Amino acid sequence: MMQTSAPGLTDSLPNGFTLVETLVVLLILAIVATAATLGINANKTDGELFKDARQLAMKLSLAHNEARVRNQSFAFRHDDEGYWFDMIVTRPAALPIRTAQPLSTTISSKFQFHPWSSNSTKVFVDPYNATLFSPEWLSGPERIVLDNGTTRIQIERVAPGQYEARH
Repeated sequence: MMQTSAPGLTDSLPNGFTLVETLVVLLILAIVATAATLGINANKTDGELFKDARQLAMKLSLAHNEARVRNQSFAFRHDDEGYWFDMIVTRPAALPIRTAQPLSTTISSKFQFHPWSSNSTKVFVDPYNATLFSPEWLSGPERIVLDNGTTRIQIERVAPGQYEARH
């Protein structure tokens, strides 16, 4: 039989990758996969926050218009789980007490509780206590900021009764 290599040469050549080489390749693959996953999740979360901001801007505009049409005040409420609107019922002059009445019994579901799509959404209202929509033209907040820790989106009053979400 004819030899295909020099004697003794085949014993010194490695037959595959060493353990260190394999571990380095696996480490690089893990880092790339982690970076890609974090990037996808961040974009998804930012998209959800912008979706929430657009929906809230629409509902703020609706609340302002409803307040004018019904000659009734509405309050924007929010917490860590979501937001909603309450109708403020003013009693006759003999009983000047204001109470909040949930809109679920009086107005469409557009103003009922809406959960945040993005976890850990923080809400900042400017001016701080301007959460009331009255029949006046310039009622309600001038700006609301939604913040999920990585992105801040502003909802601004661009005209009386009109709100717009902006990055």
